[in-house]
Order: sequence, then C-alpha cells, then structure tokens
Amino acid sequence: MREFNEIYTNKNNKNLNQVEDYYNNIRDSYEKLFAKIKKVVEKTKNHCLEEAVYKMKKEGKCCIRVTGEEIEKAQEKAVEKECQMEIEVCGEAVSDFYYLLRELCSAAVITDEEAMEIADAVQEEISVENLSLYLKRKIAA
Repeated sequence: MREFNEIYTNKNNKNLNQVEDYYNNIRDSYEKLFAKIKKVVEKTKNHCLEEAVYKMKKEGKCCIRVTGEEIEKAQEKAVEKECQMEIEVCGEAVSDFYYLLRELCSAAVITDEEAMEIADAVQEEISVENLSLYLKRKIAA
C-alpha cells in the first residue's frame, strides 16, 4: 500500500498527522495480514504436497496427481481459518480511521469535502482490486 502523502495531497496545509497515523495503522494491519497469508499459503501448499507423497508411498504408487485447484481450495480454507484475527484487526483499523474523519469534521478541523476526498482516496487504496494485486505481488516475492 502506498504512503498517505501518495494517495492524498494536503491542499489546505492543515496538519493531518493524526489522519496519517491512523492511515499508517491501516497499512500496518494489512501488511501483517498479507505476511500471515503468505506464510499460510506456503505452509498449506507444502502440507498438500507432503500429504500426496505420504499417500503415494502408503498406496505403493510411483506417482500421484495433485491439482492446482485442490491446493488453492486448501489454501483458501486455511487462510480463512488462520487469518481471522488479522482480518478483524484490518476492519477495526479502517473503522477507527473513518471515525477519526467524522470527529475531525465535527470539530471543524477539516471540511466535509476534504474528509470525503481523504475517505475516497483511502477506499480506493483498500479496494478489493488493489489489495488483491498487492497480495499477489507479495506472495510472488
């Protein structure tokens, strides 16, 4: 995910350090989630292959077929099960960020328009498309 100053340029020269801190909390939460997903995906892939080798030896076969689809399904289940806490933390970080924007608007620190611009920029950054591309790059690395 990009830095706050890359997704939003402070046009009014207001001090948005608190907003940036909350945004960085979102980034950190997603980084931790992605790191865990990467570990789970690799661990599950290895487990599937080890299981196939065990089955092959047990059945006395010289080879056994394991499809990519089978591995992907196992990885999805494992990620869903093992990353639940990190997913919740990401949701809480996003919720806290939007709460802060509402509070800053209520206190007239930022305008409604500026809050909407910031919220839209952050929403675009954490969109499913952007996050899935980022995750694919992270796993491939």
